[in-house]
Amino acid sequence: QDAKLRGYTRGTHYLVTHGISADMAIVAEPTGSIIRLGHFGPQWVKISTYGITANTVYAGEVMSPIDRMLRVIAAVKAWIPKYQEKILQRYPHMKTKPAVRIAAINGGSPWRLARPAGTCSIYLDIRTKQSAAELKREIVVLMNGVKEEVRNDDPEFEFDVDFYLTQPGAEVEADHALVKCIESA
Repeated sequence: QDAKLRGYTRGTHYLVTHGISADMAIVAEPTGSIIRLGHFGPQWVKISTYGITANTVYAGEVMSPIDRMLRVIAAVKAWIPKYQEKILQRYPHMKTKPAVRIAAINGGSPWRLARPAGTCSIYLDIRTKQSAAELKREIVVLMNGVKEEVRNDDPEFEFDVDFYLTQPGAEVEADHALVKCIESA
């Protein structure tokens, strides 16, 4: 769980800190033997909701962060196809929609079910060409929409949005010498 063990850029970081640098790299991921001229960068996002830690006996009297997160999940799932289409239209030369999924969820305490944790978080893996700053604004707008939607029956709904890994995508021109070399090989 240590950030430096997550794999992303670990090898590149080692090379750069040991005197090796390069103008570009070939990413050797499966592509169906198709040369891809770019890739969407990963944005890892944590969205958290909060509630009151209370004994199960009082569960009907307090708002659970898990119940709040269920509303967030529904909103995120409705947002995903719209977001994918918007980015595809903005970057048609990428010829693919961004990948977006809810990759993990953390909430409650399985070892102490009578007093669930006061926080529930989902973790989004978003592969996009959009900048982290622009994407964060969009997710905050989405979350504010959820907050507005539930304000009558849940006026204390609060959330946090945290980007804990952001890497920009990259592109190379189709007529670049490296692309031509790979095509001929």
